[in-house]
Amino acid sequence: MRIRSLVGAGLGLVVALSLAVAPAGADAGLGSATPSGGFEQPPATSSSHDGPGEQSAEEALAEAEAIFTPSLAGGLRARAVPRSSAPDATMALRELWLKRGELSGDDAKRADALLARPVPGQVVSGVDQRAIDGAISSQCASGVCVHYTSQVGASYDDSASPADVAATVATVQSVRTRLIAAGFKAPLADSAAQHGGTADLDVYLMDLKSYGLYGYCAPTAPYVSGIYTASTYCVVDNDFVGYSTTPAAALQVTVAHEYFHAVQGAYDWFEDRWLMEGSAAWVEDELYDAINDNRQYLKGSQMRAPWSPLDYYDTSGASVYGSWIFLRYLSEKAARTGIAPLTFMRRVWERADASPGMADNWSLQAVQAQINALPKAFPGGFARTYNQFAAANRLPGKFYSEGSAYPKAPALGAKFTKRTKALWTTSRMDRLDHLTSYTARMVPHKSYGKKVRLKIALNLPGKAANPGATIRTFHKNGKITTAWVSLNGKGDAVKKVAFTRKKVKAIEVTVSNGSTAFSCWTGSSLTCQGTPKYDNLRHKLRLTVLR
Repeated sequence: MRIRSLVGAGLGLVVALSLAVAPAGADAGLGSATPSGGFEQPPATSSSHDGPGEQSAEEALAEAEAIFTPSLAGGLRARAVPRSSAPDATMALRELWLKRGELSGDDAKRADALLARPVPGQVVSGVDQRAIDGAISSQCASGVCVHYTSQVGASYDDSASPADVAATVATVQSVRTRLIAAGFKAPLADSAAQHGGTADLDVYLMDLKSYGLYGYCAPTAPYVSGIYTASTYCVVDNDFVGYSTTPAAALQVTVAHEYFHAVQGAYDWFEDRWLMEGSAAWVEDELYDAINDNRQYLKGSQMRAPWSPLDYYDTSGASVYGSWIFLRYLSEKAARTGIAPLTFMRRVWERADASPGMADNWSLQAVQAQINALPKAFPGGFARTYNQFAAANRLPGKFYSEGSAYPKAPALGAKFTKRTKALWTTSRMDRLDHLTSYTARMVPHKSYGKKVRLKIALNLPGKAANPGATIRTFHKNGKITTAWVSLNGKGDAVKKVAFTRKKVKAIEVTVSNGSTAFSCWTGSSLTCQGTPKYDNLRHKLRLTVLR
């Protein structure tokens, strides 16, 4: 994704900061407090929740320094470090790398120390203590060199045992072999030998627990304007002792994640954060299916917050890591038509490839183009696919291969009484931004007999905003029927469904804003650093009980 000139942007997004809808109320269709429309409402939202936006060079430096400031006396060594709370060092170093040319004097020296490889002597007093504490040895094979020390230092124990080194080399080789076999590019060779390391991918082992990190990657040479690919080096923990999962599992998923960042450098090192981190987290699950460590990111995903845009970036990074679930949904659908998951992901990155002469799509363009290229797997294109993803998240056990272990997305319940005639959504519920959704769940009142039907009137934005709607009926006999709603050009539709308590347990309507339209390069942290064209749009739902 090519970087354009950037200016600040006020996007005015309306997204949920967190979801606190009571599960019992949502699933029962009853709310403890409902407004005049009759629906539970999502948590209060902020009209200025647009993410951190473009950083200045000084801000990028401050963020990287904050990440690489060791905890007092290595205090983190006393407790497990969950990956979901680890800072996003790779993206922080990417931003610093991009802004390095705007710094001078002491600031420039501090930036260089942060971006440089962790080799002996790389110590700037009071700034960064990431020197590997001991003499460096290397083991190199088939496109990768692992650098480590077997000596024990006085400040931090960077020592890697022969078993640690062998396990790291074997894991990197395994990941590399599988991705190359699937057609992915190898990480770019480090052509600037004067920067240290080798022409192969250099992986350094050192104690990262004092930073709360599992691993990270960074470019090996200064940024050159107009060049959007990058060779990288990577760093992973030396032994993964004291982390929130077993050392072997932590090593495997960390190497898969970080190696894929190095692969991304061969395609487009400036791609949008949600695709970079989401696909790296996706690769963990694809290559090491039995570990499932990336499930912890689902708490920041649309499984938990369907009202928060898929591409939204917050400073914790939880949302962009959690976007792996959308890519999982797409790759599993593609697999049902014979497209291997790794092949699907490779084709997305080939569309994003910013190498000379390549397509250079930005993230949503690349994903949408790949969806459109597979009509058998994704009938109806992106709008329908995104809506069905949102609806699938209400029944993860039915729509994902490992979905029984995933959280179920929340729904907003409507309260029906014996005398209910009509209910409708209110603006706080149905004002949707791009790539967001809501699900309304309706349970028939106990008095509703066999002739009662529910009239569902949808008044959504026009076709340009990629609206979508799915109606799902949960029958008392256990059967579940799902129907995609065909909207007219104005985004309207009317459907009538049975609503008798004897046969119908509940009806759910999932409504979505699947817009992928942006005015790019306006300085945001969203897709293509742009401003969404179809945000804060009314997606109205009106329900009428017919007797």
